[in-house]
Amino acid sequence: MKTTLLLGASGFLGKQVVKEFSGYTNAYLLTPTSKQLDLTSESSTLDYFHQHRPNNILHMSAYVGGIGKNLDNPFNMLYLNSKMAMNIFTAIDKYGCDYFCGLGSVCMYSSECPVPFKEEDMLKSEPHFSNAPYGNSKRFLLSLFQSYRREHPGFKSSFLVPINLMGPGDNFDLRNSHVVPALIRKFVTAVDSDVDTVYCFGTGEASRELLHSRDCARAIVNTMIKEIDYPEPINIGTGQSILIKDLAALIASLTGFQGEIVFTGEVGDGQFKRQLDVTRAKEVLGFSSSITLIDGLKETIEWYKENKDKL
Repeated sequence: MKTTLLLGASGFLGKQVVKEFSGYTNAYLLTPTSKQLDLTSESSTLDYFHQHRPNNILHMSAYVGGIGKNLDNPFNMLYLNSKMAMNIFTAIDKYGCDYFCGLGSVCMYSSECPVPFKEEDMLKSEPHFSNAPYGNSKRFLLSLFQSYRREHPGFKSSFLVPINLMGPGDNFDLRNSHVVPALIRKFVTAVDSDVDTVYCFGTGEASRELLHSRDCARAIVNTMIKEIDYPEPINIGTGQSILIKDLAALIASLTGFQGEIVFTGEVGDGQFKRQLDVTRAKEVLGFSSSITLIDGLKETIEWYKENKDKL
């Protein structure tokens, strides 16, 4: 039985990946917390790899958040994520592994990339300034991944690039969260408080593609179980996008909000359009998303209503 190390297993996506792995009996999972394994520390990372010698490694750990957190913490977005990537590959180089899967981010795509985003266009210019530090840290991870492959031809590995995720268990902090949980919290709060106006960041004219975390977990675990070996990044998404103003109207309807929605322009829109070309995922992984946007939103809204008092 192979030992599979899940880095970031306690996070929003990580919890779904652990659940998805539960259906497989041929993998012994290691799911260390940040207290058990500090990936920003080289000595902690090397000690953990020396002790456990994982066969397969999935790197999901990240210092991550929405546009507000990216604008507030540019240094740590670049520094901490790059440090984790370097320490992981330092440990892999010292102790080896049978298979590695790394996760990138849609933030890696350039601000001038044609829509839908194709993997071969990813690095043609700098990421959008609003999330460039995080995007560049993931570009650094990709560079480590590809460089290590070239120097070690037998290194079986893959690199997946998920679009923006949504689903139960997300971060609902208004400043640091992504767009879906922030909007859900605002509209549910407005309904509960009998408020007739909801104010939203940006102009509403930007577009986003949204993937349910369970769908993403399914793509990841399938890749890990099959040990799919591929040298280039692979987009993971739905291939469909929605304007933020239409997303807000949809969430308002699903939460029962009937008042006015005002986009203030505050914070900004970030990268204006986000939509992935998912051809490679279908061809290489056999992956297509299965959870619709409206079903995912309904599920997430219900989860938030049931858990908001505990958050």
